[in-house]
Amino acid sequence: MDKKKNIVIVILALIIVINIFNIVSLNGKINSLENQIYDLNSNTNNRISSLENRFNQNISSIDEILRKEHCLFSKASADITLQDNKLFVTMEAIPKEIKSSEKVIAKVKANNHFYEKELDENNSAKIEIDFCDSLTPSFVIKSSDSLKEEFLNDIYTTDFINVSVETKWDDNSSKNNKNVLNLWISENTDGLTYTNDDIKSAEFLLCENPTVLQEYNVSEGSTSAEAPATPINTTNSDFLSEEYEKIIRVPAKEIKSGFYAGFNADLTEYCYKNNEKAYDIYFTFETKDGIKFLTTINPVASFFSIDDNISKSSGSETIYPVFE
Repeated sequence: MDKKKNIVIVILALIIVINIFNIVSLNGKINSLENQIYDLNSNTNNRISSLENRFNQNISSIDEILRKEHCLFSKASADITLQDNKLFVTMEAIPKEIKSSEKVIAKVKANNHFYEKELDENNSAKIEIDFCDSLTPSFVIKSSDSLKEEFLNDIYTTDFINVSVETKWDDNSSKNNKNVLNLWISENTDGLTYTNDDIKSAEFLLCENPTVLQEYNVSEGSTSAEAPATPINTTNSDFLSEEYEKIIRVPAKEIKSGFYAGFNADLTEYCYKNNEKAYDIYFTFETKDGIKFLTTINPVASFFSIDDNISKSSGSETIYPVFE
């Protein structure tokens, strides 16, 4: 009886072992199938993405071909330059076909005003326009009884007319418990720059930022709070009064710093220890030709003081013309 019982136990054990082996083997096959399905899905998605890219490229190519076929000109371009603080638009165009009775006119729309000039023998025209934040160039093929016009993309002048400024809190003044902010104006990538002789007036604008103090109080005394800069991109000089309730205008003094323009201001009267204030500091200047510039994306510096904690920041920013 015991012998038969042992045989049954052995058989059951073998069956269990076989089932475990089958389960392990089946799990391996399932994992393998899952990996194959994953690879297949990945390959399918990659192929779909590749087809979509090719399709979009083909559509773009077709659109470009159709656009060129319907274009009046085989070549058309417009560029802006700033020369002697005057804004010029240089336009070039080569018509695909033109009759002897027709002439090509370069046309610019800016500030709801139109400027026109006939192309010269080199198929180009240089037009002086008033300062503006954007303009729309076009070319007109004109005759006594017909007029055909082709528009180019809008041009935003602030993409080209801007200068870089760099600020630094004066270390020597800090040792004497003063807070003097230095600023230098350098050229942009297109070579535009200004010297002190080019600038009529300059100011630092101290904009009170109570949000920093509120954040400090919420953080229960954290010393890491700094005046946060709210990105603002505009050519409207009124944006500061819309963003800040209190603005202090501090005249900037010239720094003789070589070729580039330099300015500074002693801000100790407003920026001092325990004054419970936070300021975003902006910079503005006006050239002798009447062009106004203002840092409109971020402040050029900031100051924050509460209890025994002081935080000052400075760095590099871009300054843009202001079009009223």
